[in-house]
Amino acid sequence: MNAKQYHRILKRRQARAKQEAALESKGLKARKPYLHESRHQHAVRRARGNGGRFLTNKDKQKAEEAARLEVAAKISESAAAMAMAEAASTSAAAAEKEKKDEQPAEEKAKESGSL
Repeated sequence: MNAKQYHRILKRRQARAKQEAALESKGLKARKPYLHESRHQHAVRRARGNGGRFLTNKDKQKAEEAARLEVAAKISESAAAMAMAEAASTSAAAAEKEKKDEQPAEEKAKESGSL
């Protein structure tokens, strides 16, 4: 926005404020927040970026790509975590099996020693 646009925006705000004050003094209804429902609904549905600005198509594509990469990273992290958990459970099961295998050998040794 350039200086002329900004100046005009300020003048428009002042005119609206003056009009609102006149309406309030007469006791009439306040102005609608927006004029056209369909335009309002369209604006509500549009994607917004930082500061509430509407996103351009280029910005939307960048955001979608970033979201895809983030999802892929989460999937790979969860797959790695699952693989680590599976490896830990497998090694724990193997250690438990070895422990069970050692117990009968010790019992046999005791039995043969006691006979």
